Amino acid sequence: MAARSDADWRRWFDSVTPFVVEDGDGRPVGICGGTRNPERRATAVLISMWVDPVARGTGAGDALIAAALAWAAGQACHRLELTVLEANAAARRLYERNGFRPTGRSVRAGA
Repeated sequence: MAARSDADWRRWFDSVTPFVVEDGDGRPVGICGGTRNPERRATAVLISMWVDPVARGTGAGDALIAAALAWAAGQACHRLELTVLEANAAARRLYERNGFRPTGRSVRAGA
């Protein structure tokens, strides 16, 4: 997360609807973005999910997903998609716990 410059973050925030979760002290501990899929009308995409390691297991990831799902529904999107590395078992469990299911499609890293 820290590898992005301020300009990179501004461009990212301009290109998505951002969702941020904060800890009890108001410090951001998780972020993701939502965007519409330009190729499929009623489909949104959850992108760039990150949760600070100290906040993992606290419900921060679930809160981000809930926010993205609510946003997608408000956009008249009946589907929310995401991509996750197959090797990222913790993220896969998080997404599956929140109703996401594997599609059988795969994408090469960096593609």
